[in-house]
Amino acid sequence: MKTNITIISLIALGTSLAGVLGACTAEAPFAGEGEGAVKMHVVLNDRLSRADDADTDELAENCKIYITTGEGFGNVLHKWTGISNVPASVALRYGAYRAEAYAGDSVPASWDKKYYTGYTTFDVGASQPNPEVQIDCKIANVAVSVDKNSVDNSVIADDYTVTFGIGDTNKTLVYTKAEVDNGQMGYFMMPVNQTDIRYEISASDMDGNSHSYSGTIANVKRAHEYRLTFKYGDNGETSGGAFITIEIEDLELINDEIVIEGVPTVTGTETQKVNLEGNFEDEVVSVASYGALKSLELSLPAGTMSRAAAEVDVVDLIHISEAVRNNLASKGVDFDEIVEEKTGVHLYHVNFRAKWLNALPKSEEAIIVPVVAVDKNDNIVRQELSIANTESAIVYADPVLLDDIDVNNLLAVTGTSATVTLKVVSQDAGVPVVRYCEEGTEDWLTAEGTASGNVMTFRLTGLKTGTRYEYQAAVDDFISESKYFTTEEAFVIPNASFESWNTYSAKTMFGQKNVIIPWAEGNKSASFWGSGNEGAATANKVLTDKSADMVNSGSYCARLASDEAARIIAAGNIFVGEYVETDVTNGVLSVGRPYNGSHPVSLRFYANYRPASGVTVKSGNEAFVPDGFKGGTDHGQVYVALTTEAVEIRTNPDNRKLFDRNGSEVIAYGEVSWTGNFGPDGTLQEVEIPLEYNSRAKSVRPTHLVIVASASKYGDYFSGAKGSVMCLDDFELVY
Repeated sequence: MKTNITIISLIALGTSLAGVLGACTAEAPFAGEGEGAVKMHVVLNDRLSRADDADTDELAENCKIYITTGEGFGNVLHKWTGISNVPASVALRYGAYRAEAYAGDSVPASWDKKYYTGYTTFDVGASQPNPEVQIDCKIANVAVSVDKNSVDNSVIADDYTVTFGIGDTNKTLVYTKAEVDNGQMGYFMMPVNQTDIRYEISASDMDGNSHSYSGTIANVKRAHEYRLTFKYGDNGETSGGAFITIEIEDLELINDEIVIEGVPTVTGTETQKVNLEGNFEDEVVSVASYGALKSLELSLPAGTMSRAAAEVDVVDLIHISEAVRNNLASKGVDFDEIVEEKTGVHLYHVNFRAKWLNALPKSEEAIIVPVVAVDKNDNIVRQELSIANTESAIVYADPVLLDDIDVNNLLAVTGTSATVTLKVVSQDAGVPVVRYCEEGTEDWLTAEGTASGNVMTFRLTGLKTGTRYEYQAAVDDFISESKYFTTEEAFVIPNASFESWNTYSAKTMFGQKNVIIPWAEGNKSASFWGSGNEGAATANKVLTDKSADMVNSGSYCARLASDEAARIIAAGNIFVGEYVETDVTNGVLSVGRPYNGSHPVSLRFYANYRPASGVTVKSGNEAFVPDGFKGGTDHGQVYVALTTEAVEIRTNPDNRKLFDRNGSEVIAYGEVSWTGNFGPDGTLQEVEIPLEYNSRAKSVRPTHLVIVASASKYGDYFSGAKGSVMCLDDFELVY
C-alpha cells in the first residue's frame, strides 16, 4: 500500500487556523466605498515521507503568492515571497480576482526537485466584501518509479537500466540498480506540448544475453506516479516469447493523508481587551491542536466558581464535570470543541461572555487569565488573556499607537491629503512622526504633527488622487505596523473647455425653436451643461453660444451675453444642470448633476468679463438689488457648490425659489463676483474659487456638482444691463 502524505507547514497552519477562527473575531474596517478585504491561506501538499520541519519550512519560506486580476487574470496586483509574509487580510476593490501560489523548483527532470502550484478564483463585492480563500498548493510534477520488489536477481543481471524521458525531448532520468534499490522516485515537469512519458529498458539475462524494451505512457497526469513493474514467466522462463514483460501502474500521489503535527496554537489573546466604560462584548480565545488536548486549564479570578478563599480558581475544561461546566456557563464562561475530520485538527473556543467580563471588579492592574494547553505529545503552550477595565491597568507594548483613519469623518481623506492621528503612550519616547508612501514603493515622505495632550494629528499632503497609500508611525527606533488608505478619485468636469455644441428642438409659445446647447448631443436631459437659451428662444434670442474670440485651450470658449426682450433683461448664463421649462416668461431650472462624492479644495477656470452700463431693474424687484445698482454698471458672478441633490430654481415671483448657499442640501460653497471689468482686453484670466465646507461635510458625502455663471448676477430678478458679456473656458476641480 503506497503511503501518501499531506504536509501542512507550521507557518501555514497558523495562517489557516487564524482563518478558521476568524468568525469569532471582528474584522478590521476598510475605508472607502467599493472596497473589501480577502483572507488567504496557503496549504502545501507533499507526497514523500515524513519530511522534517526544515524541508517543510523551506517550501513555505520560498513560496510565491500572487493576487491577479484583469482579462485572463494577467494583471499582478500583489506578490509575496513566503507564506508568513502574506498579510492577515488584503484590501481590494470590488471585482474578480485569482489567488495563485507556487513553491519548489520547476525543473524538467529531477530526482529531488519538486514543484507545487495552486490557484483559486474569488470575487470581492457588496454581498461578500471580506471573502476567505484557501490555495491548495499541490504537486505539479509527473512522477516515475521502478518497483524494486519486481526485480528478480535470479533472472535479471545487475547491470540493467531503465530510462524514462519526456515525449520526444532529451529530458531523461536513468535508473540503475542503485536507484531502484533505494526506492528512488523521479520527477518530470511536462511542457505544454508534451503529454507522454517514454521508457526504454536495457537488461541481460543470467546467460549474458542482452534484451531491450521500449514503450510509451500516454496522456500522463500531474500529481500521478507511474510505477514500472517487471513481470516474468513461470519459473523464470520467458513469457509469450519475451524475456520479461512490463506493467505500468497509475497511482494518484495525493489521496490518503498523514498530518505532520505541530504544537497547539492559541489565538485571541494577542491584544489586551480594554473597556473603561464597563460594556465589554464577548471575547473568544481559540486553541487548535492536532488531536485532542490532554488538558486545557484556565486560571480564573477568585470567586468565579464561588470559592472566594482561593486567590484564583483553576479549572481544566477538558475534564470538568457537567455541574462545574454548567456553573461556569451561568457565570459567563463556556467552551465548545469542533473536530475537522479531514485534518484531525481539534478547535476549542473558550467564550468569555460580556456578562462575566462586565462583572469583574475594577482593577488598577490588568486582570490576567492564563490559558494552558497540553496536547497528546505533552507539548505545553501557555498564553494570557489580559483584561483592563481602568486607565491605569492598560499595558502598552509600543511607545505610540497609530490610529486607523476616522471613517466617520469624510474629510479625513480627500483627493490629495489625509489626516491621521496617533496616541503617545510612552513619555520617554522622542517626538513621533508619520511616514507615508504609495503602496508598493519605498519612497517614504515624513509628516510632523501637532499635539493636543497625548494625541498627535498629522496632515499628509501632496498625494495623488485615486491612489492607495501606506503609512506608519515612527519614533526613535520604533516603526509601527502599516495602515492603509485610498485617496479620492478626481472628478473630471465633462465638456469643461466647451468644445462641443449642438442644438435641440424646444416648444415655445411661438412654436418649435432650435436651441443651442453646450453638448455634443442635441439632448438637454443628457447634457452636463444647460443655459437659459430655451427661455430666450421665445423672443428669438441666443444668450449663450460658443465663441472663438478668446480661448485658453482648444477652439472655443462659452460666451454669455445678457440681452433684452420687451424691455426685460435676460441674463447670459450657463450652469451645470438642465433648463426644465418656461413658465410664461419665467424660467424653471434644475441645477446640479451627479457627482463622485470627492472633496476638491477649489474650482479653477479662465474668464473675461465686460459689464455694460445702464442697468435696468424689473418693476417690483428693487428690494432685491443693491442700492444704486439701477442705472449703474452690471455685476457678474460665478458660484460653485457640492450638494446632496439637484436644486430647483424658479424665477416666477409667485413661487420664486433661488439657490440658497445655506440650504440643507449644500455641503460646500464658493463664489466670485465682479462689479467691473475682469481680465485684460481680449484675453482670458485664471480664476480660482476656494470651496468652503460646512459641518455636514464630515458626515454627509456630496452627490451633485453645481456650477452657475451669469453675465448679470441679478438676472434671477430680471435686472442687469443689455450687452454685459462673460467668456469662460477650461473649468477644473482642484484637489
